[in-house]
Amino acid sequence: MKPALTVYAIAMLACWQQAHADVTCRAYNNTAIPATTPTVNFEDHGDGTVTDTTTGLMWMRCTLGKEWHAGTSCVRAAMIYDWQSALWVAQAINSGVSNADHDLAPGFAGHADWRLPNKNELASIVEERCGPSVNEAIFPNMQSPMDFWSSTPSVRSSNQAWLLSFESGEINPQLKTGAYKVRLVRAGR
Repeated sequence: MKPALTVYAIAMLACWQQAHADVTCRAYNNTAIPATTPTVNFEDHGDGTVTDTTTGLMWMRCTLGKEWHAGTSCVRAAMIYDWQSALWVAQAINSGVSNADHDLAPGFAGHADWRLPNKNELASIVEERCGPSVNEAIFPNMQSPMDFWSSTPSVRSSNQAWLLSFESGEINPQLKTGAYKVRLVRAGR
């Protein structure tokens, strides 16, 4: 029976290690909580995108306005958008629309189907161990405020849409006229 117990113990250790896999937290890391976005769950494509292997979603690593730099960080200042503009900028990136504020080539990282994530998709990249609630190894250099639009409108008020704060990990409806950040997503590969 000892060999079976040893195999069981090794399997339990492997499960524990996966649940407590590495994350990079900026301020605090509560190791009593299993990682919700462990680095090992993301495939880095080396082009400023990662795929969450648990959801199949591909994410831009940088907040819009920032630029992926040297394969390790996001540089420049993040842009802020009202909700309607956040929806528009995703379409603009996909089509390569140019105007006075944007001069965009079609698509990003070889894909032209980027979109604003819904509130559940955005919540899927919240790292509950960290404060702020983001795995900085995957989504580096996020700066305060860390409030991001989702594509999900509020059913209670046509003037509101759901916004996620990576400062706290909370998601709440906000006025669509507010100015917040954007991170785009697409269905995997």
